[in-house]
Amino acid sequence: MIKLQLKVFVFLFFLQASASLNASVVQNGDFENGLANWSVSRNSDFEGDPILVVSQFENYAPTNGSSFALLRSSLGNTYNSISQTVNMQAGDRLAGSAFFKTRDYLPFDDDAYIRIVELDAVLFSSRVSAVGDYGGTPWTNFEFTSPTTGAFTIELAIRNAIDSGVSSFLGVDNLRPVPEPTSMATVSLASVFLLGRLKRFRKRLVR
Repeated sequence: MIKLQLKVFVFLFFLQASASLNASVVQNGDFENGLANWSVSRNSDFEGDPILVVSQFENYAPTNGSSFALLRSSLGNTYNSISQTVNMQAGDRLAGSAFFKTRDYLPFDDDAYIRIVELDAVLFSSRVSAVGDYGGTPWTNFEFTSPTTGAFTIELAIRNAIDSGVSSFLGVDNLRPVPEPTSMATVSLASVFLLGRLKRFRKRLVR
């Protein structure tokens, strides 16, 4: 019985360690600390700063916490973007939510995307031709599983097509590892509980 429980404890311990590594996949993915941990490439225009952290945009509210990143297109045919380099193990999963909203119309086919640069893996993308003139998507959930181990760049970007007259927007929130920290806390508590049980069993055997 003790050997079985010890095996279970060891399994939970390594599961917890694996989840802890996964937890470091992305930093400040809910943008509660502004743009901390993110590299920013922006082209300001007459409307001001095109990359902000906001608590509300039109009918969009945060999917987690009190804020989300909002990227606006500005200069024609030039991307505004934010990025972060993360370490991922093969099999690590990254999830998040995004939306695309445009005030533009065809033939001005503004576009936006979220991708893993080195793997050329697109996690989310949309454009004016996909949502229609003045259209948009709802908050859209996405999930990515890394096929290999390495350091990868998460890039979020948006641009105006052809001219810079009318803007489009990319909202991003709740970029996170899967399983989430709450799941890791549950595993941690289970490990502590089982360790206590093992200690009590050992004491009984000694008696």
